[in-house]
Amino acid sequence: MRDMIFAEDDQDDLACIYGSTLATGGTVKDVEERPSRIRRVTAAQIKAVAARYLAFDRSTTGYLLPKTENEEMTLGAQPHAAMNIQEVKSEKGMIAWLVEDHTVEIVNIGFAFNGGITQDPVGKEGMANLMAGLFIEGAGNYDSDAFQMKLDDAGAEMGLEAQRHYICGSVCMLPKQQDAAFGLLRLALNAPRFDQGPIDRVRAEIVSDIVGSERDPDAIAQRKWLRAIYGTHPFSRPGEGTKESLAGITPPDLLAFHKAIFARDGLHIAVVGDIDANTLRERLDQLFGDLPEQQTLAPVADCTEARPTGGGELRPAADFAAIGLAWREA
Repeated sequence: MRDMIFAEDDQDDLACIYGSTLATGGTVKDVEERPSRIRRVTAAQIKAVAARYLAFDRSTTGYLLPKTENEEMTLGAQPHAAMNIQEVKSEKGMIAWLVEDHTVEIVNIGFAFNGGITQDPVGKEGMANLMAGLFIEGAGNYDSDAFQMKLDDAGAEMGLEAQRHYICGSVCMLPKQQDAAFGLLRLALNAPRFDQGPIDRVRAEIVSDIVGSERDPDAIAQRKWLRAIYGTHPFSRPGEGTKESLAGITPPDLLAFHKAIFARDGLHIAVVGDIDANTLRERLDQLFGDLPEQQTLAPVADCTEARPTGGGELRPAADFAAIGLAWREA
C-alpha cells in the first residue's frame, strides 16, 4: 500500500504501473482506484485467500542433502576449494584476480577505484553518483546515442556505481566480440565526454528520485539518522546529493573529479569467464594503462568517535511511520 502511494512520485515506477495494467487489459481508472480498493480489503478476505492457496497439497518441499562420495557434481558446479584464482600482473603493474571458466562464452570484469561518495566536495554532494550515471553517456568521439549503439552492437553491458568508499564498475561481454567491447570500455574509462545534454537528463532523473523520497518516511528517517550519528562528517551526506548541490555541478567539475579518482594506484580488478591469463595481461594495459598513476583523494577524517546524539521526531509525510534504532558498540 505504502509502495503504491510513493510510486506516484517516481516517474519510472508510475510508468511501469500504468504500462503493466494497460498491457494486461486494465484501464487508467483501475490504476487510480487501486489504493482505495486495497484499503477496503478486510482481514477475513486475506484469511480466505491464504486458506485457498497456502494449503499443504499445493506446496512443494525441497531438501538439501549432503553429497555422498559416489555422487557427481551437477550443472557444472565446482566446490569452492577447487576454484583456481590466478594473479595476473600486466607490464605496467596492474594486478587482477582471474578465474578462468570456459564452460560459458562470457567474460565478466569487475573493477573498483578507491574514493566514492566521501570524495564529494562540500556543496556539490552527488558528484560521484552523477558521474557514475554518465558512464555510458558518451566517450571519445562517440556522443551518448552513438556510444550506446556501439555498445549494443558489441553485445556488451557495462555500468558504474558510486558507493561510500569506492567507485565500482562492471562489464559483461562475449569473447568473440571482446575487441569492440574492450575498446568501448577503454574509452569510457579514459575519455568520458560529460556533454551538457546527458548531464541535464541524468541530473533530472536523480532530482526526480530525490523529490519522490521527500514524502517517504524511510528516506526522511535515514537522512535524519545519518546527521544524528555522523554530524558534519562526509558519511552524513546524501549520496544522491540534493536539488541544490546537483544544480551547481558542471562538466569541468566532473572531469576534475574523474581525473582525481580514476588512477592506477587505487584500482582493484577481478575477472571471471572465458579469457586466459595471457590475453587478460594485455587487456589490462589496454584498458587501464593510460590512466594517471596516482589518485588525488581528499583526506577523510576518522569517524570512530561518531555516536548517536539522541532521538529525533519528524513530522510524518504520510500515514506511515519509520523507526530506526542503534546501540553503541561495547
